[in-house]
Amino acid sequence: MRTHGPLVAKVVAARTVPKMHHTGICHSDLNRRSIPLEGVGAVWLKDFDKCARRPLGAWMQRNLERLHRSLCEDDGQGALHWSPADRTAFSDGYQKGARK
Repeated sequence: MRTHGPLVAKVVAARTVPKMHHTGICHSDLNRRSIPLEGVGAVWLKDFDKCARRPLGAWMQRNLERLHRSLCEDDGQGALHWSPADRTAFSDGYQKGARK
């Protein structure tokens, strides 16, 4: 499985996360490894074993902050690296997805 996809797939991922959030699904382990990317536009969210439905609230921002910390990590292998441009595109995509 390819885990470092093109920028387009990362933007699609960014639009998927707010959809999950706004349906009240709190992904308790949301990080870059739980969003494998396969090709252009193929996004999978995984590791839902400790997730729960919650009323919309402050947990959404905390969840997003956790993801952003993960996106900034460098694993030394580069396979899962999201560049600053990727992170900016993710933030922009999240905002656009949140408005839909």
